[in-house]
Amino acid sequence: MKNVGSTDRLIRLVLGLGMVFGGIAGSGGLACVSTIVGVVVTYSGISGNCPFYAALEINTCCPASGNKNPGQPAS
Repeated sequence: MKNVGSTDRLIRLVLGLGMVFGGIAGSGGLACVSTIVGVVVTYSGISGNCPFYAALEINTCCPASGNKNPGQPAS
């Protein structure tokens, strides 16, 4: 189920790709971590699904899903 809204997805894509390319351009352990985290963030931006949001019951996607306050846990 999608739980990431369009603005959130765009931000994730931009930041995720920046982390991936920054990690690839760098060297060492921090660059490796940046690349891995960037891939995960980019994937959640592409797919529209964030497991972290799902665990916290946050939905920034669709108001019709029952969450009256996007960005806040569903009650």
